[in-house]
Amino acid sequence: MIAAIERGDQSKFQDSKPPKIKDNTLIKSKEAQKKKTLDKTKALKALRLAAEKQGNS
Repeated sequence: MIAAIERGDQSKFQDSKPPKIKDNTLIKSKEAQKKKTLDKTKALKALRLAAEKQGNS
């Protein structure tokens, strides 16, 4: 940036930290995918525990 100031050309400067994504559809879809994955994990854990309990008896 210092070189751009020395040249007097700041139009080419790009921020190294771009603004955050404001697209709520992307955020909502990721949250839905995360919830779906957690639900699958819980279901598989319950199934595994039931199988172990049945195997012990």
